[in-house]
Amino acid sequence: MRKYAFLLPVVCLLMVLFARPAAAQDERKVFIDVHLGVAAMAEDAYSRSVTTPLYNETATFGAAYAFDRGAHFDFGGGYMFTPVLGFGVNFSGDAFNGIPVLSARVPSPVFFNTFATDTKLGDTEVQRTEGSFNPQLVVNATPGSENLRVRVFGGPSFFQVKQDVVNDILYTQSYGIFVRTNSITITNYEAKRAEGNGIGFHVGADVAYFFAPVFGVGGYVKYAHGTAELEDPAGKYDVTTGGASFGGGIHFRF
Repeated sequence: MRKYAFLLPVVCLLMVLFARPAAAQDERKVFIDVHLGVAAMAEDAYSRSVTTPLYNETATFGAAYAFDRGAHFDFGGGYMFTPVLGFGVNFSGDAFNGIPVLSARVPSPVFFNTFATDTKLGDTEVQRTEGSFNPQLVVNATPGSENLRVRVFGGPSFFQVKQDVVNDILYTQSYGIFVRTNSITITNYEAKRAEGNGIGFHVGADVAYFFAPVFGVGGYVKYAHGTAELEDPAGKYDVTTGGASFGGGIHFRF
């Protein structure tokens, strides 16, 4: 037995870490959360158009954006001032992809008021990413529970948005010189990266179960909303940021 005596301090340490009474659990004031999930944009579709002089008339070019559900990640932590009330900060990131629908209305260079139109689904995807910094008030709804923790949280959100926007629509044109004909075919598009910042709010809730005093797993749901300003060839415009996200992750408390 003596040759195993060196294990005694290790066993004692494990007993302290994983078998503390409930009263000691309440002393764990620092928390850290890491989540992965799915996000849906608050505004997942919108369109933009621009007019430009061409052949002494006006041509119109447009792009309609529609984004699928994307991946969500957040990381945060905070401090519980009481068993019920605390404050934290959270950093979130979302990534979305979509294919724009392109449209064009172009006049004839020969005959007045003879327009050609075409609509085409883009050949390549555009991407939109949203990052946010979220200070939050945290309320623990289960202060007396040793293993189960239910929290609600909310506060302001500061957004940064980056999106590929259609910068130019490429097309070929055929027209008659002696007859009134005019046709175009959209061939492709060029995009540029637009960036903007905005402010809004977020609210949410999470549920975690702690298998050990310092470690647990759980799920969350969150909704955020705000606006940010982007710019494309048609000028500056506001987009709605945020949306609903849900998923799960790991939770720590110290």
